[in-house]
Amino acid sequence: MERLKYIITSVQNEKVKDAVVKRQRKAPEYKNSVFVEGKRVIETALISNAVLQRVFITSEFLRNTANRQIIENLSQKCTELYEVSAHVMDKLSDTESPQGIVALFKISESCLLNLKPDTKSVYLVLDGISEPGNVGTIVRTAEAFGVSGVITLPGTADPFSAKAVRASAGCVFNIAVIKATVDEFLKWINHTKLKLISTVVSGGVPLYEATVRPPFALVLGQESEGVSRVLVNESSVQVMIPMRGKAESLNVSVSAAICLYEMFRQPKAN
Repeated sequence: MERLKYIITSVQNEKVKDAVVKRQRKAPEYKNSVFVEGKRVIETALISNAVLQRVFITSEFLRNTANRQIIENLSQKCTELYEVSAHVMDKLSDTESPQGIVALFKISESCLLNLKPDTKSVYLVLDGISEPGNVGTIVRTAEAFGVSGVITLPGTADPFSAKAVRASAGCVFNIAVIKATVDEFLKWINHTKLKLISTVVSGGVPLYEATVRPPFALVLGQESEGVSRVLVNESSVQVMIPMRGKAESLNVSVSAAICLYEMFRQPKAN
């Protein structure tokens, strides 16, 4: 690894400070920079269309022979590889137990109008889901089921935040993820042939009784608030997951998985 000329030992290093600021994603000018942490998530990002910009690696990670292949792959795709001390990695990391490797990737922002649904399209719409871990898990589930894309509405956690990216296991790089306002989304869906389906806690059609075949867009809301009234009113059908126990609701990422499984399990129309 001839590119690793020296070890960064100061958290005041400009490259380190810049990475920390980009990890936080608070400034609009950093919206295309994504902070990725962990070996497996970075490996997933490497085979996507995201552009690798900078990598920080600890000495311990470098010495581990099991990491030889990923280090070689990184060195072929990026000229900014930096060895850092454990103290600096603690500053860079967004987790309590850093894995010894973090990276910055650049993504291209997607536009809702660029989505061109067809007769097989399925989209998930996240309405005010504020927990990044839930957002990332839903994105991972959507990608696993081959969903066409995930649309996030206001109040939804940033799907490219460090925590959401980890929860998605890097799947956020392999599926279209688009942010939109409610007005933008409703204008878009009214110009498509997608059926709009909202999930509700009660009063809806039991999921296994509803006929839900592509193309459609399924709206999921925050557990406490549910899907906003304006989206429920615009929906052609409202579905619910019947529950026999005393729990008032399911975790929204669990609900997403149940809904997608049932919707893809149903026989296709002839």
